[in-house]
Amino acid sequence: MRPLLLLALLFAPSVAAAEDDPGLPAAYLDAVVTYGIGGQSALGGELHGTASWTLGRGDVDGALDVGLRLGYENEPAWLAPWLDPRDVDAAAHRLRTHLTLGPTLRFGSAAREFSLGLHAYAGPTFWQSSASVRLPAYDVEGAAQVSRLVLDLGALLRFTWRPDPAVGLAVVVGAPVWGLHSSYLVDLFHVGLGLAFRLR
Repeated sequence: MRPLLLLALLFAPSVAAAEDDPGLPAAYLDAVVTYGIGGQSALGGELHGTASWTLGRGDVDGALDVGLRLGYENEPAWLAPWLDPRDVDAAAHRLRTHLTLGPTLRFGSAAREFSLGLHAYAGPTFWQSSASVRLPAYDVEGAAQVSRLVLDLGALLRFTWRPDPAVGLAVVVGAPVWGLHSSYLVDLFHVGLGLAFRLR
């Protein structure tokens, strides 16, 4: 997390420059830890960088955000307590590379800002699952590995609060289009909590 804090401090002086030139998009980066439900409970992390163009100013500013989202989730066997580790050893991994687009409402000023955004996302999600089973009492033993690459579509609800011009808190809730793919591949939903940086 230290490199992200250093990055925010490095770009903090340019926040004022972006405010002075309305033609420049503001640049944001969210770094969050995630929890989701797919085949089972999943832990992971996500980076979401966005460029934001202000469309209207007032008590509440409206903006259009375009971004890139990189995410990873892991479903280890220890998050499934109903599995006996002596019998089953399993894990699933999920990698996301998504483009995002959507509106954001911003309250306050660049020095102290709340924001609420709803972004659609689209892009590839790679899923890999490996498992081995050992049940000597039933004369069963085997192992397998399966992987899939799918086009993932969904939506993100993003809330940020920045009491400082450069860094604050980010809360993210995301879900794919249900029924498009199995939840084992793209999960049912995930939530994230972490830091929100304004880079420019």
